[in-house]
Amino acid sequence: MRQAIFVITAMGIIIASAIPSFSKDTAKDFAKASNLFGFSMLNEIARKNPNYNLVLSPLSIDLALLMTWNGSAGVTEKEMANVLHISEIPRNGVNGGIRSWTAQITKADPLTQLNLANSLWINERYRVNSHFIAENKEELQAEVRTLDFLNAVDAAHQINTWVNQHTNHHIPTIVSPQQVHGAEMALVNAVYFNGKWMHPFQSDDTHKAVFTPSDQSQLQVMMMKKQGVMEYGSNSQAQTVILPYGNGNTEAVIILPDHTQSAKEFLAKLSFAEFNEWLTQCKMRPGVLELPRVKTSYSITLNQILANLGMRSAFTGSEANFSRMSAANKRDLFISLVLHKAQLDIGEKGTEASAATAVIMLRSALILPPKNAFRMIVDHPFLFCIREKTTGTILFFAWVENPEQD
Repeated sequence: MRQAIFVITAMGIIIASAIPSFSKDTAKDFAKASNLFGFSMLNEIARKNPNYNLVLSPLSIDLALLMTWNGSAGVTEKEMANVLHISEIPRNGVNGGIRSWTAQITKADPLTQLNLANSLWINERYRVNSHFIAENKEELQAEVRTLDFLNAVDAAHQINTWVNQHTNHHIPTIVSPQQVHGAEMALVNAVYFNGKWMHPFQSDDTHKAVFTPSDQSQLQVMMMKKQGVMEYGSNSQAQTVILPYGNGNTEAVIILPDHTQSAKEFLAKLSFAEFNEWLTQCKMRPGVLELPRVKTSYSITLNQILANLGMRSAFTGSEANFSRMSAANKRDLFISLVLHKAQLDIGEKGTEASAATAVIMLRSALILPPKNAFRMIVDHPFLFCIREKTTGTILFFAWVENPEQD
């Protein structure tokens, strides 16, 4: 299926230790920040992927970046705070607020299975700031492990094994050896959710039906059917239905745009405020819902998306400031990659979803050239030689007239 799908997962973190005293309004503030971040990502991604399935866990991405933000300073800290919508929150209150928020979400619906885990993977040769480790370990419950990232195959295997275990074996890989080779740190989040419908679809009512993607082709799908009283609302732009899981504190929101709008047009402009307004329009009404079974997965590298949203310096070695990660307060790290994978399975009994996010940190080179250093800009045709040094034998000559010519 090539329909565009967006999932905001209401996931939380399981907290074993004592929770600091925060009000419900504080938890709502952090939930709002995460949702605003999620919708801004949705709008940006939709502009580039209008005709493909899209599955994201904004919370997974949010928490992986919040762990990374704990090590940021200066301009990088401000840019990340703005993108994550936490700039108005005092720095010393962020981690405690996250604990309160995620703990409250977790406790909301004990009839759903909800697992979330954070981890820090640190190069055994890198001297890490102990306060940075403590913030993530004690406040965000992150597991802390050391790796030899020069042994990239083993490092990737260990990270992927951890992710696979914490996503109930739905996401077997998040990083490749090439992506982690030479890294100084990887900050990883994993999410697994399994919720049963409060009122399941009956398998006997599932039937074959036609589904029309954005390209106007016609697909044969298995369509589930439900008849009864549901929370439903409609306006000139879309129809909305809300289906509860478990005890009703977790729910699915299904929005069907008017058929005249393309996926790109609809998703690129849908705001969090509009989404909330449509939810308030939903009232209990009798009706019929037909919903296709869905089983899909999605992966994306988020560097450019986050840079477009305003998180620019974090990805540039000469500008990034993650000095709070370094034991010596050095500005020697930058974000190499932000990787995200997610999967979704919607069926008659309920919904299963998993996601993982990995932030890969590399060491930047901040060596300034001497004053008399030369500059060679190879911006026109040039000669290229391969020479055997002991004898001086030239093995290959090449004249490069057009670097892109085959």
